[in-house]
Amino acid sequence: MLSKSQSLIQSWENINYCHWKSNEHLMEGLLGDTDLDVLVDENDKEKAEAALKKCGYMQCRSQYGSRYPGVDDWIGFDEKTGKLIHIHLHYHIVTGHKGMKEYNLPWTQRTLETRIKDQETGVYIMEPNLEIVTLYTRIGLKASVKRLKMAKAGKFVLGEDDLREINYLKKRIDLSKVHSILEEYYGKHTDEMLKIMEQDTIDSQNFVRLSKTASAAFAKCRRNNGFVCTLKKYYYIIAMRVISFVRHRMQKNIITRKTNINGKGCVIAFIGQDGAGKSTVTSDIVKWLTWKLDAKKFYLGSGEHYHSWQKKWHSKLPKKKNAITAALGAWLILSDYVALAKNVQKTIIKAEKYAAKGGIAVFDRYPQNQFIGINDGAKIRTLYVPKIKNKLIRKYALSRAKKEEQYIAKAVSHFPQLVIKLILPPEVSLQRKPEENIDIVRRKHEVIKSLAFEQSEVHTIDATMPYEEEIVKIKELIWQKIQ
Repeated sequence: MLSKSQSLIQSWENINYCHWKSNEHLMEGLLGDTDLDVLVDENDKEKAEAALKKCGYMQCRSQYGSRYPGVDDWIGFDEKTGKLIHIHLHYHIVTGHKGMKEYNLPWTQRTLETRIKDQETGVYIMEPNLEIVTLYTRIGLKASVKRLKMAKAGKFVLGEDDLREINYLKKRIDLSKVHSILEEYYGKHTDEMLKIMEQDTIDSQNFVRLSKTASAAFAKCRRNNGFVCTLKKYYYIIAMRVISFVRHRMQKNIITRKTNINGKGCVIAFIGQDGAGKSTVTSDIVKWLTWKLDAKKFYLGSGEHYHSWQKKWHSKLPKKKNAITAALGAWLILSDYVALAKNVQKTIIKAEKYAAKGGIAVFDRYPQNQFIGINDGAKIRTLYVPKIKNKLIRKYALSRAKKEEQYIAKAVSHFPQLVIKLILPPEVSLQRKPEENIDIVRRKHEVIKSLAFEQSEVHTIDATMPYEEEIVKIKELIWQKIQ
């Protein structure tokens, strides 16, 4: 169990709570590998939330399709391992179709009154007889139109997670107690439910029967009538498809995961010389964050992810150059540097808007105008102008240099909230990237150390430390910032 999970459980000793579902993999949740679904007595809501805040947990806001009445989201960070812990904090037991959870099951209070303590973890959990009734009820009430069609065609297969939970609970139940619970809540549908539960699995025929039986037994527990629920269900399906299309196909930065409850995101920039591991670190950080939070990596470089017509045309020029193709190539290069600087400015503005909506924007480099010609600074004036002898072309190059510098200046006027410098001694950098020039490596090392971000929170990380230690330290800095 993670220390962050343990500290919370200890602080909740006098709170009426219960981990109410999926207790078969409770330990996985306490280790930060899956969600924890905790039911808390509404009378203890303030005490439970105060304990969460004291333990360093952050309340989050779920986006459309994941926001349900009587359910809050909390995320914690374990300092020793760098793992996130996600808690669904329930005040009612709700279930139903994805994006709706239209059923409020009537045994919330009973769950808390009959809870038992798990011997392995010390966590209060739902007693198994009630949990197996809850599991079958949930499977029936959240049956989607697609799965029901598959079942009617004889093609339904119960998911491995559900089957594993069923087998886990069947070893721990008392059938007489299960029967008593069914009689109380299912009434005339009790015998039908027992027949379904007696089977080793839920096949196509039983899945259809289970859906009809659960829906009939708990029709009065729906928050809306059947017609309204049907409208909401199809509205959700259409809305989620539109959101997915806009985000993935149109490449729009729409928030689709959880964000800080205060609605504020963060812009984070990593800088460092070659060999410091910026790409690896940023990829791992984005993967870590997007487990639950809305985060995205924004690209500012000129490599394979950057596309411009100047770059495309230049690649098609013949290798054997004459005066005309040489001039055309030079023009395309200068134009491309200006286009890249403009793109950098636009990308940073997009990232700021994304962060303003609650997202976490991550950069693996950031422009600067303190040192030109190096480390994402303007390049034309120092790298190209001195090589040009023709006065007319030189004049044009200077005009392009000025334009590039203007775009860079506009870009750096937008500052990241957090800057993390990955510092690597030049000798180590050369060992990792032996093809680099030692003088340039040393120059970049000094530049990165000297770069000032006066309006940003700046931290320096020793990139020679073991990677496991480095990434946990970086995660801790980011967690502190986004809170």
